[in-house]
Amino acid sequence: MTGERIVTVNQKHKDSLFRIIFNPNMPLRGLLYLSDLYKPIVKGARLYSTKLVKIPNPRYVVFYNGSKEMQDREVLKLSDAFMHKGEAGDIQVIAHMININYGNNNELMEKCAKLREYSFFIATIRNCLKEEGTLETAVQAAIDECIGKGILTDILEKERVIIMNSILTEFDEKAYADMLREEGIEEGREEGRERVNRLNKALAQRNRTEDIIKAAGDEDYQKKLFEEFEI
Repeated sequence: MTGERIVTVNQKHKDSLFRIIFNPNMPLRGLLYLSDLYKPIVKGARLYSTKLVKIPNPRYVVFYNGSKEMQDREVLKLSDAFMHKGEAGDIQVIAHMININYGNNNELMEKCAKLREYSFFIATIRNCLKEEGTLETAVQAAIDECIGKGILTDILEKERVIIMNSILTEFDEKAYADMLREEGIEEGREEGRERVNRLNKALAQRNRTEDIIKAAGDEDYQKKLFEEFEI
């Protein structure tokens, strides 16, 4: 809390240093998290009285440093998750997602040297991970490179062992590979569903109901229809 404002920065995950999946659920998570933050603030306050209880203004910021290409800044809203899109909800939470991958948000990075150096450090680990055999050797190489370039030197020299243990504990190489695979599978499924929907729509517009039914049970026939409609 700063003065009369709560600034919530959400970046800590089990895979916080190597977040690879964009999470659209941050507004919902923020709603739950902010509730926990406010509880001790209003503890002892007379919430059932006729007097208005004042609370700090919240500001919800999410730092993103995943491998998927994202814009410099994005606004995520709780209302995006509402089941009934045509109905306005009575609660809204807005999360400001800021991409802190190296090369993004240069104006912000210029104002915050430590954040810029942290961004460079993570990018260096990822580059080394592609060349080294294990995560441990990659992190060792990245730390040496950053110290040599004067990046986070005060932290990396003093806390080298702690940082190493933290990264190796948080980052699960198998989980990383599994997440990549699952994300690819899910994206493939979503793309497949979109293709089928476009095909069914095209067939319906031409009153080809029998083709819709036949394609649902005949993969080869469905592929021919995809080619016919160039989908």
